[in-house]
Amino acid sequence: MASWGEIISKFNDPKFTIDAMMAEQEEYVRRLTSITNRNIIFYYSAFLQKPGYKETTISDTDINAFMENIYKMDKNKGLDLVLHTPGGDIAATEQIINYLHSILMEI
Repeated sequence: MASWGEIISKFNDPKFTIDAMMAEQEEYVRRLTSITNRNIIFYYSAFLQKPGYKETTISDTDINAFMENIYKMDKNKGLDLVLHTPGGDIAATEQIINYLHSILMEI
């Protein structure tokens, strides 16, 4: 697996297109799924590109996004959640976690 520096280097290359980036991301997701055999949600914001923006933190508006993403998942597989945000509202985060637990505990 590539290091963080190698990945950033590749992404900074002007010849590396958006399609190539998406293919790279899909490959990493495929590899992780083959190891864990679980559903995966990668949830990240643009906080590195927009430091200080409140919109890049977890808030009440994110709850619907999680609901939408988990709706058609095979809940028998479980869930791996990868967060890459600068934090956010504790109450909103607790609501998201409680929602995910309630859905996954139904099985």
